[in-house]
Amino acid sequence: MSATVNVQIGQSRYSRIVDVLGERVADRNIYVSPRLKTIYVSNPKCACSTIKLILHRAQINDPHYLPQDIHARPGNPVPQPSQIAPHRLEALLAGEAFRFNFVRSPYARVVSAYRDKFEYKIFGRLDAGRLLGKQMIRMMADFGLVTPEDVRAFTFADFVDGLANSDMSRLNLHWRPQVLNVAFGAMEYDMIGRVETFEEDIRKFGAATGIPIGTLTPRNVRGGSSVVDTYLTPDLAAKVRKAYADDFEAFGYK
Repeated sequence: MSATVNVQIGQSRYSRIVDVLGERVADRNIYVSPRLKTIYVSNPKCACSTIKLILHRAQINDPHYLPQDIHARPGNPVPQPSQIAPHRLEALLAGEAFRFNFVRSPYARVVSAYRDKFEYKIFGRLDAGRLLGKQMIRMMADFGLVTPEDVRAFTFADFVDGLANSDMSRLNLHWRPQVLNVAFGAMEYDMIGRVETFEEDIRKFGAATGIPIGTLTPRNVRGGSSVVDTYLTPDLAAKVRKAYADDFEAFGYK
């Protein structure tokens, strides 16, 4: 996999992004607000729940708004690209809007993804005797897991080995490389923040856009540095480094 994007002469900005994300993912994961003059590209496992809540509240001017499902679309107060006139969308992508996303150390993101999606959600459902949802079954399919017995035996080392031997571009967004999730090279950004310096960076975003940030409450935090160290052996760290080489290079992680 390479982070290089081939741009065709005369191609629209949005079509370049769709070439990387796919039409369905682009329409679901890009949050375009002509009112706020912002464009946010969601990157799972990178504080996206908190960022979406900030944008939702600003969009409807309600600092106490609490959606039932922060990720649900449509029905979300921040428009999808398909809800914006093409010429208006192009103008926003060209710089009328503040274009931003957040990224995270690939080491921490991989650990967080395994802990959240497998240990906490899938293992938790099996332990409680509950049926697995369609999304969980699709996640399992990335690693050839079929039966509950397969899943119960699935370790973090198995998870990393599965990633290292996969076509990364076809994987679930929660562990797909971030250069693909944010269409790096196809999308122009005014700011790429880091989860590691989230409070500082999100307040820089607020200062640049005039959007109130308010009091921040961490959500779905399952990949802190102390936790990462308990999961990543030197061998596994080397495999993650190789699998996510483009992320390390593009976003300056060591």
